[in-house]
Amino acid sequence: MAKAKKKATKRKLTARERAAYHEAGHAVMAVLLRGRLASVTIDSNRKVCKDRGAAGVTAHRKFAGNDFDEIRSGRGARKRRLIERAVQVYYAGSVAVSILVGRTDWEGAGKDLEELGDLLWRITLSEEEAVAYGRWLWIRTRNILSGERFWAMVEAVAEALLERETLTAKEVRTIMGDRVNRFWSKECKTHPSRLWALLEVIL
Repeated sequence: MAKAKKKATKRKLTARERAAYHEAGHAVMAVLLRGRLASVTIDSNRKVCKDRGAAGVTAHRKFAGNDFDEIRSGRGARKRRLIERAVQVYYAGSVAVSILVGRTDWEGAGKDLEELGDLLWRITLSEEEAVAYGRWLWIRTRNILSGERFWAMVEAVAEALLERETLTAKEVRTIMGDRVNRFWSKECKTHPSRLWALLEVIL
């Protein structure tokens, strides 16, 4: 997969820019992995942001206790895959900012780390396994978002958030779809609908 050619920014990000790229990372990964996405916002005055003490918020899938029991027993392969995808969505905010600034960046990711850490601990049997599992999912998330076509989606969603502050899931998918169409028209002979199907298999 071609990697994003954009050079890391050398200037200091504003809090608003950081929030936009962070939330864009979450939103794009949620759509790519067929996760749950209601809306995404960087409007810190919205109640959902104030309740979480965050600059931006993206909805995440929640799991019940019996989901983890099933996974640890070795019978929940499908649910394990769903949890892996949820962890990747949690990681994606920091991954997006890290790609932008050219170094690992956890600023503003406290709640994400708390949530994904809880998921990893509940589906593994030791600290060593949880750390290795988490590292692998971070690398996988970084490799996906640093791909040229996917990074273009992150940039487009971030730009839209900076302009409008709040996007619905439909608006996010429309923005991402536009990027797929541009890629198809310039580089790919596969119809966009087939490209989306291919991306689902790859991811």
